[in-house]
Amino acid sequence: MSKKKLDVMEKERKEFILGAEKRGIDEKSANKIFDEMSEFAKYAFNKSHAAAYSVVAYETAYLKCHYKEEFMAATMNSFLGNQIKIAEYVNECRNIGTEVLNPDINESQFKFSVVDSKIRFSLDTIKNVSSNAILDIVRIREEGGKFKDFLDFMKRTSSENINKKCVESLIKAGCFNSIEKKYTLLDLLENFETIMDSLAVEARNNYKGQINLFDTSEEKNDIEIVPAKRKLSKKNILDMEKEVLGMYVSGHPLDDYLDIIKKEKAVTSKDIIVSENDEMEYEKISKYDSQEIKICGIVESANIKYTRKNEQMMFATLSDMFSEVEIILFPKIYASYGSFVNVGNVVLVRGKVNITEEEGTKILATEVKKISKTEKIYVKVPKERLNLLPQVEAIIEDISDKYYGNIPVYLFLEGENKMKLLKRDAWLNNEDETINILKLRFGEENVKKK
Repeated sequence: MSKKKLDVMEKERKEFILGAEKRGIDEKSANKIFDEMSEFAKYAFNKSHAAAYSVVAYETAYLKCHYKEEFMAATMNSFLGNQIKIAEYVNECRNIGTEVLNPDINESQFKFSVVDSKIRFSLDTIKNVSSNAILDIVRIREEGGKFKDFLDFMKRTSSENINKKCVESLIKAGCFNSIEKKYTLLDLLENFETIMDSLAVEARNNYKGQINLFDTSEEKNDIEIVPAKRKLSKKNILDMEKEVLGMYVSGHPLDDYLDIIKKEKAVTSKDIIVSENDEMEYEKISKYDSQEIKICGIVESANIKYTRKNEQMMFATLSDMFSEVEIILFPKIYASYGSFVNVGNVVLVRGKVNITEEEGTKILATEVKKISKTEKIYVKVPKERLNLLPQVEAIIEDISDKYYGNIPVYLFLEGENKMKLLKRDAWLNNEDETINILKLRFGEENVKKK
């Protein structure tokens, strides 16, 4: 009854009636009693309980309306450790116009917090960052003031709790983006281990006033960060963000496919997956059990297995804005659609939902389509400006740092009647703001989106 599995309960009717008859209760009365219990199992409760729930509903609605940032931050704090729920509420924040910011080394607290009417991600959600490390960071920050830059952080946090894995995860989560203007995220990733090793050696040498016997100079060379020779794409940064936070925060690779998801009437993972330790959701998702649905996502993994008949089948993991779900392609389906299920591909899967308590939710695929945006962005380079082609490419690459997306960018070389496709790192999103910036830099007549 607690899980509202009415079909399971109905199977007990026969045993119930037999037991009632042994106690002198006729079959008609026993059926009536059992029917009343079945109705109760549909989620009935007494009036005082209903009244209490009504009061709570009004109070929470008021708080969400008038204190939406604080309300959503508190709600997410109540689900710390539950990735599906946190992702769901981050998406809800976007829907109601509340901005959720990456974790920040100078602003983030142990839990989600509100800063300037925006929600700042908690440090506790970052993989490999322990509770003791968070307490050390907050204490050092409160005692000595905010960290000035990455090197200042490294020099002031010599705690054994803040190890290399911890620092790497803080970098990947974007914790230093606001204070480190001189160096990129990749610069920090390529230098932090060397910096930590140098600081450790320096600390040992200075222990109890010890100095290097052969060091005659009074001044010590400052530790420097060597700039990386390459740069990360927006996709690379988002992938690292997901690696350590369990979700995308500053953006999502599926953002450019939302129109397709809506058009296909696809469900999301939160519609068909029960959150950990949340049995109350079972009834909500059980309506999808054994039903055919469509779901859109990114292929995170794909493994080929062999059946007893030595036929190939596939087990794949699909992720969307909220969580991951397992997709199974049996031999015939794999033979037809397996080539589309490659890691990194965005696919639309049609299949039958299978939900069990033991194994959770799986989708038995019946069809798989690889989907891609058909839009393209064209920038015309006038024939009298062809000598400026390198500068044009450099400008678009700079724009992609902020407006990166999945839309291919082509340069039309006027006079030569040639098209040049820019490299993947320079592709853009299709937002109006992005197109307007291109038009501002190259002229409205030279920019088109098709």
